[in-house]
Amino acid sequence: KYFSKLFDVKEIEELFALSSSHIEFFVNAIKRKLKESNKNIFSSIIHLMKTGKKWTIEVASFSGKYGDIEPTFSPDGNTLYFASNRPLQKDSVIKDFDIWKTTRINGVWSAPENLGAPINTEANEFYPAITQTGKL
Repeated sequence: KYFSKLFDVKEIEELFALSSSHIEFFVNAIKRKLKESNKNIFSSIIHLMKTGKKWTIEVASFSGKYGDIEPTFSPDGNTLYFASNRPLQKDSVIKDFDIWKTTRINGVWSAPENLGAPINTEANEFYPAITQTGKL
């Protein structure tokens, strides 16, 4: 309920990514159009980071404009994979869901990068999963 009030969303999904250090995680926040509808009007990834004893909570720097869902950390914690319906080119049409990644560089998450083929196809891709050896 805390997240629901903080971000004015009706639902926080159970899909989240927890860093191996246990001081950082990402979670989906979804706001539905209508109670009886499954159509989302807002789907974003929320970033939580613990510094000392305090947690900061915000919409992830790379999220908030498109439908971003299902975050998953790489084993080293420096890459985050997720599904998104963001367009391939800035200002182009929103497409189906593909797998994207963002990389932490000097403590800052990079602009998302589409993984392309053969990971992404003409259909929707969801639920990225990474092995301990870093294979998607």
